[in-house]
Amino acid sequence: EFETQMVQDFALKAEAGIIKGDGSGKPYGLTTSGTAYTLSAAALTSDDIIKIFHTLKAPYHPNSHWIMSNDTLCKVRLLKDGQGQYIFHQGEFTNGFVGTILGRPVLISECMDNIADTKVPILYGDYGRAYKANLNPDMTLQILMEKYAEIGCRGILGILWLDGRPVNPEAYVKVAVDVQ
Repeated sequence: EFETQMVQDFALKAEAGIIKGDGSGKPYGLTTSGTAYTLSAAALTSDDIIKIFHTLKAPYHPNSHWIMSNDTLCKVRLLKDGQGQYIFHQGEFTNGFVGTILGRPVLISECMDNIADTKVPILYGDYGRAYKANLNPDMTLQILMEKYAEIGCRGILGILWLDGRPVNPEAYVKVAVDVQ
């Protein structure tokens, strides 16, 4: 069971670094680069979603995904098109996707900002072509028996080395909120 928890902890740390890392003791994240799209005054419209989609160059659409927080997804789910139909389509809950927007899968990450001033609430693109990560396969695990012996427990220290950076900013769109 501790292996499962450790893998989940590593995955959450890696996700945070890949999305929001600043290069200081962690990877450079996707929010440090990308093709810019700016929302005005934290207002998101269905027209914005269409414009974000078309800001990405056509060759990147086939493998593109949306990434946003649960809160931002809630706001997107409430958006309607000109005929009063919701633009978000909830499909099968498979492969970690919660549905589609304009035919492209949506991933939820709580590492993403919510829609607010000076934040990056949405990413959209082909991350396989946008980002390169280097994961050192030599993970270190150490069982700390003495440190917690007085309370009848053992600690486990795990170290995983991950580095990465955006390598193709045109392969994804970084949506930022303009402060007015």
